[in-house]
Amino acid sequence: MATLVVGLILFLGIHLLPAFPGVRGGLASRWGEGRYKGLFSLVSFAGLALIIIGYAKAERGDQLFAPLPAAIAVAPYAMTVAFVLFAAANMRGYLRQTLSHPMLIGLLVWSGVHLLA
Repeated sequence: MATLVVGLILFLGIHLLPAFPGVRGGLASRWGEGRYKGLFSLVSFAGLALIIIGYAKAERGDQLFAPLPAAIAVAPYAMTVAFVLFAAANMRGYLRQTLSHPMLIGLLVWSGVHLLA
């Protein structure tokens, strides 16, 4: 189970980098574009491999995740935020300018809510 969780953290964490243009741009300028993309790909692949290994090791009767009762109350509000972020990705405005990748953040909110509820 720990292998699966570490894989998810690696995979989702590295894919969250493009949502912060300052961090991504700083790393790409410091290491070079090719080295940045290579490291990005390597960490993504390592995370995906750990997810696959962790899922394969999980017992079939084990519950992978227990839903949180409080998440049911929060889910409608978080889903509203996710839909606004999805819409902001296709429009000009403050959210798109500030977040750079609002659809990615909306997808993370959407998937997180579905995992928790």
